[in-house]
Amino acid sequence: MASRMLPDTFPAKAYLMIDNCSVEHPNVASWTADGTAFVVKDSAQLATYHLPRYFKHSKFQSFVRQLNIYGFRKDTAIPPGSREVVFRHDYFRQGREDLLESIKRTNKKPATTRKSATAAAAAKFVPASPSTTYSSSPPLSIDEWDDNQQPSLQ
Repeated sequence: MASRMLPDTFPAKAYLMIDNCSVEHPNVASWTADGTAFVVKDSAQLATYHLPRYFKHSKFQSFVRQLNIYGFRKDTAIPPGSREVVFRHDYFRQGREDLLESIKRTNKKPATTRKSATAAAAAKFVPASPSTTYSSSPPLSIDEWDDNQQPSLQ
């Protein structure tokens, strides 16, 4: 198979991996018959021998997490007991490398900055009852406590 020039993105790397597996190792991963999805038939083999060739890891779960981040969906129409996993994306099609640039990373939940996290925590803070008053004077020293270990209110 001729080497192709594709962008150095997750979708492009995944495309090359699946395309190459379809030809060289169809028992590990391949395109579906209609080319609209891909099937992982042996996740252990994919993780051990193929993921490290295209990605900086060899963990199938990390690969699946990345697929989810890019909007791929797992096909649930697999017979019970099957070890095969089918993944789909509208723009991930066999022979349609031109569609890969349309696959964008999704942000499922907005990033929380430290400042907004602090503001959210402050909004959840429940103050003491309204009848409680607080003094703006400095804390009492040990000499200012009476025998009952209560602060002197004088």
